[in-house]
Amino acid sequence: MDTMLRICFTGWLAIITALSILFSCISTQPRLAGDEANSYEINNEFIRKHLTALKNPRILTAEDVTDRDEREMFAEYGYSFVAEGDLNKDGFKDYAFVGKYDGPYPDRSLFIAIMSLKGGDTVSLEFLYKLHYPHDRAFLIVEPGSKSHCEGVDSRFDVLSVGMALWTDYGWTIAWDGKRYFVTDKCWYLPEEESESPLQPPL
Repeated sequence: MDTMLRICFTGWLAIITALSILFSCISTQPRLAGDEANSYEINNEFIRKHLTALKNPRILTAEDVTDRDEREMFAEYGYSFVAEGDLNKDGFKDYAFVGKYDGPYPDRSLFIAIMSLKGGDTVSLEFLYKLHYPHDRAFLIVEPGSKSHCEGVDSRFDVLSVGMALWTDYGWTIAWDGKRYFVTDKCWYLPEEESESPLQPPL
């Protein structure tokens, strides 16, 4: 009986140890997923390597959101500081980041960048926008082109909605016009019967 207990205990200990090692190897950071395996992670080290035009860039975190209600709710509405999708439908995944850098407004200089993994180790900076007014936060969400309409944008292209504060209309959009990304506020949701899926709650 004692031998059987020792065998069971040893077996359980081995399983627990294996699971601990497995979970420690799984990163909580989203990876730049493409068809090819790669070692990139979406983190501050990544953007500092590929976003050299800005001094000391870093991705926003929940701690940067001083409004407690926004800090508790923005993820529930689908917003994030890192958004992903094939915005321009070129077959490569795009990653949008909102972050801060060492700029004219201490700890409040925001930027939004879109980068694309083009295959292998090739990372392309597709878009960089520095906000020209002091603000301490922004939130991102990818909206399917089938759910919204932007002037000069084909509905097959997804758009990146930027909310400067939740529960208000203080927001704008970054869209692909077929050649380049541009900033616009001339976007609106399609009526529900014209879109392919229910509408997201407005900013």
